[in-house]
Amino acid sequence: MARQLQRYHRSSPRWEPLTALIFIMVIGGFFYVGYSIFQAWAGPDFNFPWQLGNGGRTVRTVAAASPVAPAAPAEPVPAPPADRDIPDGHFFTQTSGADGVNGFAVTNADNAPIWHEYMRLGGPPVLGFPISQRFERGGSVVQLFQRTGITGRDGTASPMNLMDLLSQLGHDKVLREKWAIPMPLPGNFDAGANGWDQIAGRRLALLDAEPRLKASYYSVPDPVAAFGLPTSRVEDVGGHRVIRLQRGSLALNRTNGEVTRLDVGQMAQNLGVFPAEAFQPTTLGGEPAAGAGAPAAAAPPPAEPAPAADGQQLIVANTNGDGVFLRRSPNPNDRLRAWPEKTRLELLGEQHVNGQHWLNVQDPAGNVGWVPAQYTAPAN
Repeated sequence: MARQLQRYHRSSPRWEPLTALIFIMVIGGFFYVGYSIFQAWAGPDFNFPWQLGNGGRTVRTVAAASPVAPAAPAEPVPAPPADRDIPDGHFFTQTSGADGVNGFAVTNADNAPIWHEYMRLGGPPVLGFPISQRFERGGSVVQLFQRTGITGRDGTASPMNLMDLLSQLGHDKVLREKWAIPMPLPGNFDAGANGWDQIAGRRLALLDAEPRLKASYYSVPDPVAAFGLPTSRVEDVGGHRVIRLQRGSLALNRTNGEVTRLDVGQMAQNLGVFPAEAFQPTTLGGEPAAGAGAPAAAAPPPAEPAPAADGQQLIVANTNGDGVFLRRSPNPNDRLRAWPEKTRLELLGEQHVNGQHWLNVQDPAGNVGWVPAQYTAPAN
């Protein structure tokens, strides 16, 4: 018997460690599965005593106190769009001189569909952006844009004969001296014309003197509605060829061939024709712009000029060599073109918008626009 046991032990020693290992793996597997099931049932906040460092007491963890990876940096808040839809209209901030918050609403409110007429005539590309709120004048609702004005009442709206109005108010000489606008045709120009068609035909023929001005005039959907009829001949003024219209003016740069629709709405603002408070921007909700202070008043009429002489020669300065952008309006975002330091500019006027001092200037190419006053200095 003893010999048989010895023979058995000598013949099977390699199986005993393998059996033990298999046994341990099976037991460990059961324990792991059981632990996983229990942990899932108990929830992530449950801790076994050996997982704690507080004497074995089981506690609930507080998520806010758990060490976590640092939060990712917050995404920058996007700037509000420069213009946006509002009920029965649109809100524009391009000419408010602000940061996309304050501006001017163009709507169809109060039975005066100015928004519809504005878009029918071509909107911003043709008429420019709004530069005023609505205001009353002569029983109608009026709103000024960079290049025109629109009036509305009794469910209709139409563009104003703004250049004719400025002529009636006695501003022809100033328009000529400050903005190179031709003087109107003599009063007998239409003599002998029989009816509207002949009057219109005779005046539209004045555009034939400069085909590039004519092409620009007819490039909009309804040129007679948008610009009115010509009220001057084509005139050579410095480096430009200019024609005056009932509701605007077109200027051809003879150097580069570009045609500009002049900002006659801003000219009217600069001349003080309309109430200054109409040009103060508001919030989207219609409240006066916070921190705007006094309304962005138009410059006083030229009959009472400010101490800074219009026509003063300036140069671009204080830009550290970067130059300055000429703006179409006193608004940092309404850029027209850039000029390097020491470029000569002619001062035409000035105004303060939202605490910033802007100068209305004419650049060497004949463009009229705005630059921040701090980037200019008197020319020697």
